[in-house]
Formats: sequence, structure tokens, C-alpha cells
Amino acid sequence: MYKKRKNNLIDFTKGKRSDQIVNQDNSLIEDIDNNLISINAKIDDISYIKKSLDSINTEMETLSVNNQNKKLRFSSISSDAEQLIDNVELIYETDDKKLTLGGDGRNNQIYLSTWISKQKELADDKSITFYALEEPEAHLHPQQQVRLARHIFDNLDQQILITSHSPSIANEINPGNIIRLYSSDSKSSIAANEGINEELINFFNDFAHRRNLINSQLYFLNSVLLVEGVSEVIFYKTLAKSKSIDLNQYNTEILSVEGVGFEPYAQICLSLKIPFSIRTDNDLNKIQNKTGMLRFSGINRLINLLNNLNYSIDFLPYSPIDYETIKKDISFKEGKKPSTLSNSMPIPEFINKLSKHNLYLATEDLEKDIIDSPLFSSLKEFYNETDRDIIYEKMCKKKGENMFNFSQSYFSEFEKIPDTSILFAPLLSILDLSIGETNE
Repeated sequence: MYKKRKNNLIDFTKGKRSDQIVNQDNSLIEDIDNNLISINAKIDDISYIKKSLDSINTEMETLSVNNQNKKLRFSSISSDAEQLIDNVELIYETDDKKLTLGGDGRNNQIYLSTWISKQKELADDKSITFYALEEPEAHLHPQQQVRLARHIFDNLDQQILITSHSPSIANEINPGNIIRLYSSDSKSSIAANEGINEELINFFNDFAHRRNLINSQLYFLNSVLLVEGVSEVIFYKTLAKSKSIDLNQYNTEILSVEGVGFEPYAQICLSLKIPFSIRTDNDLNKIQNKTGMLRFSGINRLINLLNNLNYSIDFLPYSPIDYETIKKDISFKEGKKPSTLSNSMPIPEFINKLSKHNLYLATEDLEKDIIDSPLFSSLKEFYNETDRDIIYEKMCKKKGENMFNFSQSYFSEFEKIPDTSILFAPLLSILDLSIGETNE
């Protein structure tokens, strides 16, 4: 393909020459013709070339009388200058050596480079041009994908439409210029959030400093599990692998929000129509400026999330949902931990109902849930300790490093975690969410 593009570019440039340049070129071509005749004649006189030809011609005459009076010759180059010029090849020169081109990625770059060169020559201020490029990242490593994308944007002045499956390219493009296409239940492709709009741009502006190459995977996922930190990412990826679950097969991912700031991520997922689940701790925290008062922080976190996103949950006992009342229900004096909400709904039931909407709370945190799981015997070996409280303290120090080392040492034990457990539920939810969703 790049060869055709190269020839088109040469023909285009050839057609723009002045009469004076044409005459100069014709004179050069005539000189080349004369030199080619001389070069080929000298090649025939080389001893080993001549002897090779004699033996081949003898064999050919023996095979068929039709081959008599016909002589084979070696020709290293064309004796026709025009033909020679038409077949010039692109090569690289490096350290005084000439290298032929190879590799689909390099050829793709050359094809686009020659194409862009021609478009710049054809540029016309009086017309409007739309350029459509399909997956320009093909066969290129991530850094070259980014460089190629920048080169395209910097050198083409008109409207550019690119289809891509590259997080590297998506991370480089202004998110206000990105449309995510997806299909649901095998229906035709749909533009998420009806394409580009001011609301989506504002959401991405709020997301700005969090945007990176890892988060740019979101555009291409069928579903995502949002967790607090790297230890949760390691845990759930290890759990999936131990259960022979290929996250790539489901086109899903475990993504850390690096804290408890789930809202910007959830807002982007909602806007781009990416199904998501959340797993967060349900630790107890002191209420600022209220001595002796505590709150179920995890429940409060999710209530704020639902409220700010105008996310409708049908089981909440208020119409419209009275979030402030629920917040009061989950706040209490130290030593007087409530077991129910004001409408007599037990708090464990409330948490269970949240999980039906893919919002998952730990009993308290990930570490205590693991201690309460079949992994406890492995934890005792790993930390060389039997006391639960001491093991918990050790787990909470250097969480990511400890989780990585533990998962490497006791990988096979993760399979023992029941599929019905509080630990497995978030993972199962994103697998279910992925089915029926297709990223385009």
C-alpha cells in the first residue's frame, strides 16, 4: 500500500514541474540510459557470470528445441531509465549503510507520511476537507502511536475523524473531541451521551489531573470495578486469575481511584455509558467538630455519591430520597453503634441492598474481610503470627507491597474464597455487567 502511495506522490510532484525542470530531468534520464547499457554489458563480461550463463543456456537447449537461438542473461538493473526511476524504493540510510524497509508498523508510518505530504500539497483554503483514518496505531508501539497521532493533528488543518482502539492515542486527544461508540444487547452502535456535548466536557475538566494512560482504558471497556487502592487491584486480579477468569476475555478491568474519590470516575463512567461497580471500605470515622460522634464512613461515601450523581436507587425508603435523614441514621455516639435505620431497616440489609446496585461495602475494610476468609491460615504462615489483631496491623503497613508478596506466595489459596462471599461479589458483578455490552 505504501508503494502505491509513494508512486502517487512522485507522479503528483512530477506533474508540477516547470518546462525548464522537465528539460533538465530529460537530459539526466538520457545520461542514465547510456550508463545503464554500459553497466549491463560489463556485467556480462565478468567471468563467473559468463560461465554461469553458458551452463544454464546449454541445459535450456537440451530441454527443448524451442529454447535454441534464445539466450538467458543476468541483468542486475533495468536498461530503461524510465522503468528504473518508476521502481525506486524507499530505504533508510544509517551509519553509511542502506537498509531496506521492513515491518508493518514502519510501512504504516511511511504510508501515512507520504499521504500527509500529498494532502499538504493539495490543501485548498477554498474547500472543506474531512479526513477519515482507521486505526492509525496498527503495528506501532505506544510511543510511536502517540507521535504519529500528534504528527497527524499538527500537519492536517481540516476536520480529522479517527477510529482507534489505542489508550495511548485516547490519552493524547482532548477528551472533548472523543466519542465513545458502544452497542448493548447486540443493537447497532450508539454514541455515548449522544456524542460530544458541553456536559461531558465539563465532567472531563473535573477529572483532568486524574487522566492518564491507565485511566484512558475506560473508553474501551465493557465494564470496570473501581476500588480504593493498589492492594485492592492486586487482590482482585489475583482472585480472578486463581478462578481461571480472564478479565481480558470479558473486556473488563480493575481500576484504582487512589483513595476514596469515586465520584469523578463514576461520573465519567455514567457519561460514557460504561457499566461499573464500586468496592469500598466501611470504616468508622470521627465526625469533625462533634466530640464523641462517629459515622459509618463507607455508607456515607456511597450516599454522597448517589446524591451528587442523581443516581436513582429504588429500594431507598424515601420519596424523594432524603439523603440527609440517612446520614443522621448512620451517625452515632461512641459506644452506641446503631443496628437499624430510622425506618427500622437493619443496616446490614441496607448494605446488602446497595450491593444489588453494584455498590459494595466491606464489613469494615479489605484486610479484615481477608482475615475472615479461608485465606486466614495462609496469612498466619505468611506473617508468622497467629494473633488476628497483630496480623491486621502488619497487613495495614505497606499495603500494596504486602499484598503483592502475599499473592505471589499463596496464589493457589485464593481459589478457596467462596463464589458467594463478600469478597468475590464485586468481581462477579463486573463479569455480569460485561455480558451484553460491546465496546466499538
